[in-house]
Amino acid sequence: MFKVTIKLDREKVEEQNLDYDKVMALVDRVYNRPEIIKTGEGSYTGITSSQELASFGIAMLTLEKADWFFELVSEWYMDDESDGSREDIKASKLAWDAQQQK
Repeated sequence: MFKVTIKLDREKVEEQNLDYDKVMALVDRVYNRPEIIKTGEGSYTGITSSQELASFGIAMLTLEKADWFFELVSEWYMDDESDGSREDIKASKLAWDAQQQK
C-alpha cells in the first residue's frame, strides 16, 4: 500500500492571499478517489493494491500542473509500505525541472 503526505507552508499560503483551509480542501478533492482514503490533514492512504498507485499518480500530476500550488508545498512524500521506501515528490519534481532546463 501507498501513503501520501502533503504539508503546505502556511506563511506562503497567506502571502498569496489564499485561504489555507480552502487550499487543503482542494487537495482533498484531488485525492478523493475510490482507492484512496483521507487519514488526516494532508495524509492519504491507498486501500486497494491493484489501482491505488495509478490513482495517486493522477492526483499528483493534477496538483503538479498548478504551479501556484507547488510553490505552497513544504513537504510532499509518497511512502511505499510494502518495502518501506519513501519518495520526496517535491525534490523529484525540482530535480526533473532542473534537468529539463539544461
